[in-house]
Amino acid sequence: MATVKHMTSLFKVTMSALVAVLLLVSIAPFSAAEEAGAPTWEVGDQWAYGDKVYLEPAVSEMIDELEAILEESGQATLENIYINGSVEAYVFCHVAEVTADEYVLRIYVASGFEAVANIRAVAPVPEAGTYDVWEAIPMDNKTISVSADIEFMIFEDAMLTLDKDTFAIKSVTSTTDIDLDMSFSATNLYETELEGSTKVVTAMNYNIDVELSAAVNIAVSFDPYLDIFDFPIEEDEVWTVASMMTVTGNITGTFDANGLPEGTVEELVDPEVGNVQLPLDLSTFLGTLGGIEIDNGALTSVTEEISFDMRCNSIDEVHDDMFGDITVCELWIVEDDDEPGAIFYYSPDVSMFAYAELSSELADSEVLPDLGSISPIDFIPQENLKVSAMEPTEAAQGIYDVSGVVVSEGVVTDGDGDGDGGNTTTLIVIGAVAALAIIVVAAVLLKRK
Repeated sequence: MATVKHMTSLFKVTMSALVAVLLLVSIAPFSAAEEAGAPTWEVGDQWAYGDKVYLEPAVSEMIDELEAILEESGQATLENIYINGSVEAYVFCHVAEVTADEYVLRIYVASGFEAVANIRAVAPVPEAGTYDVWEAIPMDNKTISVSADIEFMIFEDAMLTLDKDTFAIKSVTSTTDIDLDMSFSATNLYETELEGSTKVVTAMNYNIDVELSAAVNIAVSFDPYLDIFDFPIEEDEVWTVASMMTVTGNITGTFDANGLPEGTVEELVDPEVGNVQLPLDLSTFLGTLGGIEIDNGALTSVTEEISFDMRCNSIDEVHDDMFGDITVCELWIVEDDDEPGAIFYYSPDVSMFAYAELSSELADSEVLPDLGSISPIDFIPQENLKVSAMEPTEAAQGIYDVSGVVVSEGVVTDGDGDGDGGNTTTLIVIGAVAALAIIVVAAVLLKRK
């Protein structure tokens, strides 16, 4: 099982969320058909984006395929299968302050993921033991069951300070709260491994519970300022964004887990003195957690060079369901393979981004640990998420419904808001949140040069 490789991974996740939001709000109307100039903002200007995706359509297709395979095999019977859930993300931001040389942007981001899975089937299962490589392994019909129940919430409140002339990011302060509650159980699973001239069959049963609740406070500065846009932007232009990022922060909260495979907790948590004791109080912890060094709640200060490429890929006429026929400028965040990790569609006809497409591919092990064969990631459809513009009041309501935090007037607070606004720590076992819209662009945006 891999752990987070660099102690800056948590910072990368937080910063990538803010960069993605800035891309969504900061370009003004085109000054010419093939060029975009810097915008002008006023105090109170606001924007909102959001979307909610249900897993059911993709899951239904997967279930149909599974049933067809089992029926064709004639060896297994599917007794019960139910998988459902949703993922949603909302952004609400407004201009909080305008000075002679700076803009200050207040940004709220909330994302939620919930899923339930129950699968039961009767199938031939190999008997546990050690066998000669050519020996037939005895089989026995057994009931295989898998169940999972996952709830995850992240809420971020950030202040971005930008240079007024260039819109380069000077600094960021951010508080991020996350709650994770995950249970996973499975019976009569098995694993077969080759060891020289023998085969070893191991029976695997799981009964796992993970709870994570913490708050992360981060301050980030850039030298030189992080100039994402390099105004004015022209069609087919490619530019590199590079800066030295200095990050400081602290963390509070708790982490607890039961039933994880042997050695998993020890890989995630490495105390400087003694053995791992759960539940873990992050405010008094001294050691390494998921690859991040913590000293009684203080995160190790980091200065690191970051670099990524941007491209204005095209300017086209398109039909949008909300805005009708509009002109859009297609901005890419470019990955190493020269393909887009995220695409933002700015329209001069609506003076904002009409929508964005964010990759739902998992961040690599630098950001998310590998849970191996027990990971609930495999149950989540790996499709890009389209994030559309929405009314600010709707986004504010969505943020409340996910996090329980009121960020604007007009929010109805007598519904099913999730209450305490969450809390989190260092992305431990958050594999289940692969589709979270704003957060997953971390692996694309902030890379080592």
